[in-house]
Amino acid sequence: MDADGGISLVEQAVDVRIPSGWGSSPTARAEMAPFVRTGRHSGPSRRRLVVAVLVTLVVLLAIMSLFAAVGVRADNRTAGNVAARRAEVRATVHELALARAALDSAAEKAGAAGRALAAASATLATDQAALARTQADVWINGVSIGDLDTCLSDVEQALNAVSLGNPSQAASILTSADAACRAVETSVGA
Repeated sequence: MDADGGISLVEQAVDVRIPSGWGSSPTARAEMAPFVRTGRHSGPSRRRLVVAVLVTLVVLLAIMSLFAAVGVRADNRTAGNVAARRAEVRATVHELALARAALDSAAEKAGAAGRALAAASATLATDQAALARTQADVWINGVSIGDLDTCLSDVEQALNAVSLGNPSQAASILTSADAACRAVETSVGA
């Protein structure tokens, strides 16, 4: 027995029944007393056990309620975070739709600009070819007009020299005009 009058752990662990005929003497019973269950174990130690179990249950319930409260708060925070994230996602999806529409519009405009550029490039190539031909014609005409101008100017000077009674000067002017006049004749004949 322990100091409180309860059964010690050794007494609780050992359940010894003394067979009849053994230890019928008072001395033997006294020696065996620490090992024999007497039925007094339902006293204070059982109450202590019940109290310990109840205290343990109360502590466990307190811990469980604490975890539940923390979980509810976390759930509330999580639900708030989820709602906020959903709103952000909706706003982002809306912005993405606007960006897609702007991109589609820009792609359409770029396609139209590309087609216009291709058409302008084709027109430019045609115009450049026509300009090259025109420039060649102008050069040929320019040379012909220049030669014609030189030829006519020289013939006019020769006529003036003849009218002034200077036939030798008129002959020399006509000799210098010969090359320009032949160039006009060649370009007109072509």
